[in-house]
Amino acid sequence: MSPITYQYYSGSGMENGVPVGIMLGGGEHQKIEHTIDSNDKHHLISYNGRVSTGLYYTTNSGGSWTTTMLDSGVYGLGYESDIEVDSNNNPHVVYEAGSAVGVNYTYLSNGVWSTPTTIDVLARNNPKLVIDSNDKMHVVSVQRLVSNGVGNYTTNVGGSWVSESFYTGANQKLPRMADIALNSSGNVTIAFILQHGSNTPPKSLTVYDKNGSTWDSEQIDYSQSISTYKVELQIDSYDVKHLYYYKGGPQILNDASGTWSSNLYTLTTGGFGDMKIEANGTMHILYKEGSSLTITFQYSTNITGSWITKEIANMTGSTVLPTYNALELDSQGNLHYFFRDNTSFVNGTLYHLVENGVSTVGGGSSGSSGTSSGNGTAWMAADIGSGSSGNPGQYMGILVGDTIYFSADDGSSGKELCKWLISAAGQAAVLLEVPWKF
Repeated sequence: MSPITYQYYSGSGMENGVPVGIMLGGGEHQKIEHTIDSNDKHHLISYNGRVSTGLYYTTNSGGSWTTTMLDSGVYGLGYESDIEVDSNNNPHVVYEAGSAVGVNYTYLSNGVWSTPTTIDVLARNNPKLVIDSNDKMHVVSVQRLVSNGVGNYTTNVGGSWVSESFYTGANQKLPRMADIALNSSGNVTIAFILQHGSNTPPKSLTVYDKNGSTWDSEQIDYSQSISTYKVELQIDSYDVKHLYYYKGGPQILNDASGTWSSNLYTLTTGGFGDMKIEANGTMHILYKEGSSLTITFQYSTNITGSWITKEIANMTGSTVLPTYNALELDSQGNLHYFFRDNTSFVNGTLYHLVENGVSTVGGGSSGSSGTSSGNGTAWMAADIGSGSSGNPGQYMGILVGDTIYFSADDGSSGKELCKWLISAAGQAAVLLEVPWKF
């Protein structure tokens, strides 16, 4: 039987390629971190660069956009941070304590933010957070730009916060940046950029895997051209590790073959931006190009099997601050990006940019199933009259609410009216025959 083609598309409610100003702020909405919960609500954490202190939380979880200051007071507080949501959609935040020294942690529960807790006083910079299936926290942080500095892993898996070093410093080797991810078994992997010396020195990129009480490590790259602004590590549903960093152009590597690949990004153009990977390994990259007079937002993906790129939006007459951790994919396959205009030391507007329908599997699906509820995807709803054509929808096919009504022939009873019920999750379905003849 031919598959029934069902165009399932809810969209984000926003127009493609049109940056929407959410709110005018002061100096906040800089160095944005972004995550999306299971209800497709947005949670952002940001820094106030105008006064060089302040951690701000922005969300639309209550229906309208609001911003709340979570912490402030000392120089550099909140300069680097990260945010994730747990299984109950409660946000958890780690952030630099600034001149107070340390990595702080806070979370929202029953509408109230917890009193910030200092979870590491040594590796106090560039914290990154991931939450496991038991809602336990896993944090990586570094002692940035300090000779003999360290890289630490901190967790509350045992009930209290404990830190251990995966990297112990050496003379003239300066930690710069790290990221953390968990595989399907909850095993920890860390990607770490280390600067070797000063005066335009080379940098190394090393991957660390936690193996019981020890750490296995493998150096992936070593070059003067490695950027220290960002490294991103993500693991797909097949436990394949994916790395994204910049070295004269985007670098995308994975270990799908059992060893780390060479650069898989095949386009000759590409700026430094943000990456989101789907559970099936499909990648989406968004970056900005241009001067303050004309800013374009470029989008690249390998969803077709090869890399393609296109401009999805532009702005004129305004400076746009770069954001490297503000790209997310919602459950309907829509890509969301946030950025702020103007320079660091003046008021700026927070913008929301959407590219609808970039994915056929959405943000939470592995894409490996034989069925899908993605945008424009054709799939087998049910096999009526296996081995025959069935001719579904030859005489009628209509969507009413969450039900498709269509004609079909099972090869024995002739043409009948059938209906296919879509579950609330858009995945499982049951086909029922309605006793009515054409």
